Amino acid sequence: MQNVFEYFRDLFEKRYSQYSVLELGEDSIRYDFFSALTTKLNMNPWEIQLEYPLHNDTFLPRQNEKRKRNEKPQVDLMVKNANNNFCVEFAFFKRNKVDGSPGNDTAYTFKILNDMMRLGLQSHVTNAEAYFICVADEIMLGKRLTRTDLPKFPADLYRFDHPSLTDIMSRYKSAKIIDERFHKKLLEFNVTIIAEKVFDELVKSGINKMETRALVWKIHLKNQ
Repeated sequence: MQNVFEYFRDLFEKRYSQYSVLELGEDSIRYDFFSALTTKLNMNPWEIQLEYPLHNDTFLPRQNEKRKRNEKPQVDLMVKNANNNFCVEFAFFKRNKVDGSPGNDTAYTFKILNDMMRLGLQSHVTNAEAYFICVADEIMLGKRLTRTDLPKFPADLYRFDHPSLTDIMSRYKSAKIIDERFHKKLLEFNVTIIAEKVFDELVKSGINKMETRALVWKIHLKNQ
């Protein structure tokens, strides 16, 4: 996958050199990674599934019966063919339109935790490899949840389980909450999420002056 990550970074850098970050969204990252897969792994477009339903065993349905019937949480991208079996979540952490205004790094961090948790559970249930892929500029680089033991972003290793997430939720009651459907599955399986950074490269741009990096973590679960 390393050649895929490198080509993805190259593709996104070309885009980032032509457009302001304020004109780009997460779909740009998805499209460039899709293109990297078709080029470097010689995949056909139909082998790459977008917004793919997560396995039913990765989450506990909500109690509301009406919502329970329609509940289909998804992963951003899924590939399963004769040669590959992996899932991906994407993120884009960037400055907002108001110069000098603070970034929403707390919400960004909760997105990271939620996505890594979902990926880890999907990997555990389906035996798929799992990757969290993001592009982040200075608004997120070096930030951390100050009332927790989580390391600064982008850490080489993230490690968390049901008790540690419960503690974080108690300290950040006003923040975006951890998705209970998956949080409870961590307790049921009695596992720890392990996210190891496997790619970290600078993205250069004459238009966007902030330091920006393309980042990838590989996610798996460890039995406690």
